[in-house]
Amino acid sequence: MAMAFAAVTVLSSCSDKEVTRDSFIGKWNADYKWEPVNGSAPTNPFEGVTITFTINADGTYDENWSDGTHEQSTWSYDETTGDFFFHHTHWTVEKCTAKQINLYYDKDSQYTGYAERMTLKKIK
Repeated sequence: MAMAFAAVTVLSSCSDKEVTRDSFIGKWNADYKWEPVNGSAPTNPFEGVTITFTINADGTYDENWSDGTHEQSTWSYDETTGDFFFHHTHWTVEKCTAKQINLYYDKDSQYTGYAERMTLKKIK
């Protein structure tokens, strides 16, 4: 079944308690932080690298790295569970404002021993 999505240029709804799929559509700069939990986190491979994500309404995203690397893949957001899938990982929305979305992966360090956090800052 084909699904159509309208393009959204501004966040239609994005707060601590109310996040929609449309909240993610747009262009974002990404900042990664790896936090140790019960030990030390590995070296952050993303330190000093700028990553820009363009989240498209058609369920795809473009990932552009400051070194010229480009990738396109799919993304999805489940409003029921709060799980956001992109960059090949399931993220959970920790906080969301009109200009910034804070996401986390493996907050309890169940698999990795560290928590990976990403801050997306709206640029368009």
